[in-house]
Amino acid sequence: MASVRNNPSNVEDVFVAMAAMAPRKALFQSPKEDELVEDGSQSLVNKLMMDFDVASVRRSTTAELHQQRLNVLRLRLEETAADNWRYKPVDKLMGL
Repeated sequence: MASVRNNPSNVEDVFVAMAAMAPRKALFQSPKEDELVEDGSQSLVNKLMMDFDVASVRRSTTAELHQQRLNVLRLRLEETAADNWRYKPVDKLMGL
């Protein structure tokens, strides 16, 4: 390999040497992934399922946050209604 690196004109030799080297194992690749992904359909299914899961979690989280905001507004409205007797009506203050 050292002689190949010293002579940059042997591009074919570099490719042959690289092909002879054992392929590196991907860090986050399960052992069965090579068996499942023959035509790429499994990776497409995984991507679609991930997108669906993310969308459904986002939808439910958005609904929960909206419900919390409504509850806070409802509580503030009740507090305002309970304290309404302390203040003069706006119509009287404006002179209507």
